[in-house]
Parts: sequence; C-alpha cells; structure tokens
Amino acid sequence: MQTLDELRRRIDNADDMQSVVSSMKVLAVVSIRQFEKALVSLNDYNRTVELGLQAIMQNGSAMSDAMLKTDLPFLMPPDPESAGRRQNSKGAESRGRVPADRTCALIFGSEQGLSGQFNEQIAEFALSGMEKLGLTTGNRSLLAIGDHVAYRLKNAGLPVEQTFPIHGTAKAVTESVREIFLFLDGLRRGKNITRIILFFHKPLSGAHYLPRMSQLYPVERRFLLNLAQRPWPSPRSRPMITMDQVHLFRYLIRNYLRITMERAFVESLLSENASRLLAMQVAEKNIAEYIEDLKHEFNNRRQGEITAELLDIVAGSEALAQDYL
Repeated sequence: MQTLDELRRRIDNADDMQSVVSSMKVLAVVSIRQFEKALVSLNDYNRTVELGLQAIMQNGSAMSDAMLKTDLPFLMPPDPESAGRRQNSKGAESRGRVPADRTCALIFGSEQGLSGQFNEQIAEFALSGMEKLGLTTGNRSLLAIGDHVAYRLKNAGLPVEQTFPIHGTAKAVTESVREIFLFLDGLRRGKNITRIILFFHKPLSGAHYLPRMSQLYPVERRFLLNLAQRPWPSPRSRPMITMDQVHLFRYLIRNYLRITMERAFVESLLSENASRLLAMQVAEKNIAEYIEDLKHEFNNRRQGEITAELLDIVAGSEALAQDYL
C-alpha cells in the first residue's frame, strides 16, 4: 500500500507532465498557424507558375512529345560538368552498362515524437502503395524525411538509402527541399531514376489528415494538357511570350517541381502538428483523469489516517478515564 508521501510524489509528477503537455499543445498550435500561412503563400505561387505554363500551352506553339519528355533538370540549370556527365552516361548506354530504370520514393514523416500514429500510418501507406505499383527492392530507392519514419521503415524491412532531417520551421523548408533536390539530381544520374513518388500526409479540416501518394517526376502530360484546355482568367487580355518558349517552359517546370515538393513538405508538417495537437489533447484529458484519481485516493487515505488517529485519541481518553474511576 502506498504512503501519503508516495501519492503526493506521484501527483507532483503528473502535474509536471501536464505542464509539458500544455506546452506541447501551445507549440503545436503556433506551428500549425505558421505552416497554414506558408501553405497559402505556396498555393498563390503555384497558381502563378501554372498560369505561366498555361500561357505557353495555349500560345499556339506545338509542344511536341519530345519536349514533354525531355530530360528536365530539377533545380539548378544544366552546367558544363553535368552536361559532361550526361554525355558519359550516353556513352555507357551505348556499351550496355546503364542500370535499369528505378523509382525513387520519398516518405515524409516526423523528426520529433509525441505525434500519435503519424509515422506508422504513412509508413504503412507507403508500403501498400509501393506494392500496388510493383516496386521492389531491386527497382526502387527509398528516401526518408525524418528520423522517426526512417526508423519505422527499417523495422518493416525496408532499406532506406538516405534520411533527411526536418528543421521544423517554415523558413527552413526551402533549404531542406534544395538539399533533397540536389541529392535526387545525383541519384537520378547515378542510378537512372526515371520516376519520383511522394508519400505524405495531406491536412483536412480541423485536426484530421489523410495519407496521399503523388507523382513528382516526370510531370504528367495529362496535367499539361488540362492546362491547355483551362479557360484563361481574363479572355480579353492574353499574355504575349517574347522569349524562347522552350527555355521558359523548362524554367517553369523546374519551379513547378520545387513548389510541388515544398507543398508536400509543408502539408506533412501541418499534418504532423495537427496529429501532435490531437495526441496532446487526449494526453491532457488522460492525465487530468489520472490526477483526479490520485487526489481521490490521497484524500481517502489521509481521511483514513486522520480517522485512525482520532480513534486512537478517543480510545486513549477512555482508557485514562477508566483508570481514574
């Protein structure tokens, strides 16, 4: 049976835990707000890029299949060094030494804990999605965003080729995405990556979210053809394109790929903090009930000890009274 001191110590520990949970809730709310603002900005920028692509597709110039399937760079424009590597790759292809086509899968998780089933859900969803796509260890490369999801992927028997950290702020997303793209650019040339798939959580209303699979590269022709058929916002004033359209097309595609990656990153972070907020709300409720039970047991125990002491005093008084009689 626990003593009153032990019960008081457990109550104090529970109070400390409740303070930590309350702080985590506040941080989650603040993070949700900043990522919501970042997502609004990214959506506006994405609309601008799509309008540029739409203007090119509707300008009357024939966008041939060769242009839509061209070897588009990710972030950095092609330089002489990368051009030399491409030339060497073509020479290796003629000698039959180019590796088979591979798909790169990026799984967005979390860097911190206390986020409920966030990482477990995206890891299971990614595994199911790769099975449906027919991706095996021999024709895929896995990249994990966040240590927690990398740990769960490795426990599921999935080898992770590279793990990228999450800095947890909206300002750091751009730099993180740049590092990922630079790694992907080298991986694409070294292992003949022909397709890149993103697995991430997409936020819904409130604290809810759902896992989603999206193809980042190559850009689907259906998306570009839909832009060609989309009505222009202002029919009376259509844009004029005076620069080289192929160069502009490549530039906009690079920006589209970057914005798509950043949106997935921000949506994953937004979902992570929503999951953490929900987990902290549940934890706060459970801790409050736990503290209430401890206080109830403490009060009962203390009342029992007070009653026992009073009975001892009464019994002693009666014994003394009998001695005097």
